[in-house]
Amino acid sequence: MLRVALALGLLVTPAIAQEYTQDDCTLIEELFDNCKTKCQAFQSPADTKAYRQMADRHMNWDGNEFDGMCAKVCKGKVLPTEALDNYCPAGWRRL
Repeated sequence: MLRVALALGLLVTPAIAQEYTQDDCTLIEELFDNCKTKCQAFQSPADTKAYRQMADRHMNWDGNEFDGMCAKVCKGKVLPTEALDNYCPAGWRRL
């Protein structure tokens, strides 16, 4: 019974279950800051390239989910820090 519960838990665990590096979290934080100030995550070709490389490293990355969260940040429904907490450990911040 416990094994079934654990297996089901893994199926419904959000993106935070993936292990994002400090560099990944820094990038995600910067992109959500862009969402707040410019209402779009990508401000340069470098942003786009870094995003694609990170997404390629994480096979469960959901670009639609990220875009939806960016839209919420843009509209002020979610703070960038709250959006970041969906991907990186709560309380994580760039050092």
